[in-house]
Amino acid sequence: MSSQNYDLIVDNDKPVLHYRFWRSDENLGNVLIVPGYRNHANMHYELGDYLCSQGYNVMAIDLRGHGLSTGKRFSAHSFDFYAEDISRALKQYKNVLGNPEKFTAKIIAHSHGGLLMHYYKMKHD
Repeated sequence: MSSQNYDLIVDNDKPVLHYRFWRSDENLGNVLIVPGYRNHANMHYELGDYLCSQGYNVMAIDLRGHGLSTGKRFSAHSFDFYAEDISRALKQYKNVLGNPEKFTAKIIAHSHGGLLMHYYKMKHD
């Protein structure tokens, strides 16, 4: 049994980010999906459904300017903006799960999303 919902990440002066979340009753692990350039969370609904059916919690995000998130369409002046979006998404993911102390997530990143994840990792290690 699983459920899915859509929600927003709202911080005072930052773009509103949209995400799609699948919660599994089995809770075998967590997966974050970071879409590629000009893609959005709903493009990965079949993957989210499948991973959830296999026991994983899944979050797919719309980066700023993509999908239902606010911001100038398909535009960011720096990768730092996208790294901030990923950081905010991971923080929200942890909160949705009840703030577990040992939160970890596997990352599935498509195309430009993969580049952004490498950049995020370089900035946060």
